[in-house]
Amino acid sequence: MNKNANIETDKKIRKDLPRTWTPFFGSFGTLKNIQRLTIPLILEGKNVLLSSPKATGKTEAVLAPVVERWLENPKEGLCVVYISPTRALVNDIYKRVKSAFDYLDIPLSRRTGDHPEFKRGRITPFLITTPESLDSLISRYPTVFKEVGAVIIDEVHLLHNSYRGDQLRILLRRLKRIVEEKLNIYVMSATISDPQSIGRNFIEEEFKVAIKREPIIIEYYLLKGSNFIEEIQREVRKRNLKKLLFFVNSRYEAEEAAKVLSVPPFGQNVWVHHGSMSRSEREEVENLFYKAKIGVCVATSTLEFGIDIGDIDAVVLITPPPDSASLLQRLGRGNRMRENYMLAYGVYLDEMQKIIFEQLFEDAKNEDYLSFSHTFDLSVVCQQAFSYLYQKRRIGTSIDALKRLFQGVVSYDDIEKIVEVLLDKRLIMAGKSRLLYPGEGIGNAIIYGGIHSNIPDRKEFEVYDVAAGRMIGRVENPFPSFTLSGRDWMVVSWEPGRVWVRHQEKKSGVKNVFTGKKYGFWDFRFGIRLKKKLFPRMSEYEIPFIRRGDYLHIFHFSGPIYSFIWSYALNERKRIEDVGDIFFVSESTEIIPQKVDIENAARETSSVVTHYMNLGRYFGLLPKELREKQVLSSLKIDEFADWLLKIRMVEAEIP
Repeated sequence: MNKNANIETDKKIRKDLPRTWTPFFGSFGTLKNIQRLTIPLILEGKNVLLSSPKATGKTEAVLAPVVERWLENPKEGLCVVYISPTRALVNDIYKRVKSAFDYLDIPLSRRTGDHPEFKRGRITPFLITTPESLDSLISRYPTVFKEVGAVIIDEVHLLHNSYRGDQLRILLRRLKRIVEEKLNIYVMSATISDPQSIGRNFIEEEFKVAIKREPIIIEYYLLKGSNFIEEIQREVRKRNLKKLLFFVNSRYEAEEAAKVLSVPPFGQNVWVHHGSMSRSEREEVENLFYKAKIGVCVATSTLEFGIDIGDIDAVVLITPPPDSASLLQRLGRGNRMRENYMLAYGVYLDEMQKIIFEQLFEDAKNEDYLSFSHTFDLSVVCQQAFSYLYQKRRIGTSIDALKRLFQGVVSYDDIEKIVEVLLDKRLIMAGKSRLLYPGEGIGNAIIYGGIHSNIPDRKEFEVYDVAAGRMIGRVENPFPSFTLSGRDWMVVSWEPGRVWVRHQEKKSGVKNVFTGKKYGFWDFRFGIRLKKKLFPRMSEYEIPFIRRGDYLHIFHFSGPIYSFIWSYALNERKRIEDVGDIFFVSESTEIIPQKVDIENAARETSSVVTHYMNLGRYFGLLPKELREKQVLSSLKIDEFADWLLKIRMVEAEIP
């Protein structure tokens, strides 16, 4: 669209927004492209899914017309629910739009565990909240939602294909049963690979798609970890960089990195931001960093999302993030004054990390995100059963009503199996006419709000040395091997919360490079891309190996979960050693298991691999049969087994 056409479109939209144009767009003067596409659709009463790059005004594109429509027929009750994935994002959105609502004299509130402003007796027309807080409100005060006419879902890619997204899908169905009029749903994201799938999941009715894609310019440099501080200092001087945001993959790394970064020119202007800090501490860091003219903030994924911390000159990634979508999300935190430009530095500890960085950046530039078709998380059935039964606690509900709630996403047979287990555990109970009610076993979770969240608690394992017969420490992710106190350990057996290990002597003399999350939890499809970078002549189904004395190094590139299942399937017949989720050390190339062996290995190790999977808190309540079914389906074990059956070993030169 040319400039003159944009001017005419802006004039028309301004006329259509007589009350909300000034507070939402007055300081800009003109609209952005995504706003020109979206605003007319919302004013027409359409459901809309919109996607555009960071800092392109998606929030205003939805809120301005939604508020305008409300002003045509204002009501005192709750009318619009704005859902953000995290508390921090709720707070950020609240601060960003509060002035516009004050200008219009419209009450606005937020509801999270940190800011419970929205309560019965203090109801406002507009509410900003999280999925979990929405769950609590619907369960405890369902009548409050009768007049709701619009739901806005922000940063949907952070929820899609996860147990939290599945929970929100069911909450939207419950909300539709409560509201008295038509419910419009608006879904927003900066990163959407499959808009139709997301729309079907969250809107479930006819919707329009508004997408404005822009070419992403990513300028990046990879730095060796051994001297990255000096390299960063040179870049700061060369480019006159003032504010840097560092991302690490653990809280410990955040603290340690902050120590070494407290050097000129930043000195004392170095802050840390991670989940172990209190809310007030995190918000203070956000405020200080926002106001600082020069400084560094070292963060875990807590700052990966769209929290406003001001304009950042560059993002520095210490070791690769989990995947390309996460990479792009982190890069999007910087260079906010330039919509499509990102300056980034990746710090690698070895050559393999360097290759992973290169592939992740390449995928991000091409917006080529690997994703399996999503399998609905059955733990959500448990969580939503508790929440829904509490909503219906006075009158009870039938199992048929639960089946209808999950219609099309969970089979009736699976619902019946889950309900039977919950009844046996007295977490729910059956009253007269077999109506279902909350059980006594779930009482504390009701009191403390635990039934409204499916987010797992952080788990650590006690580690016991088999040889010494004593506990040697605690680790978060011990499977299949890990490093503790400078020594390499292999898990030999386990039970909930406890593992027994033996010191791992490397027969091959290869240094253990798997220490938890060094290379991230990528899958075999990403591994195929990595293999192509190292062995460009190899096809998708060719696995290279090289000879090292009496042993072969077989480069499977299948990642931590799949290589663990693969090696477990061979454990009784073949002795192989998995090194860094990249290659096996073996005496033979005869290491391809049968499909049935892979499937059985996945079932037998399901209690282990779930610690690496993004499954909900109530997963453990599922019947064993359904837990195994969930693991096999979520990991797409059939696809992995089919890929294995097609591969062949090819001797290669050292890359």
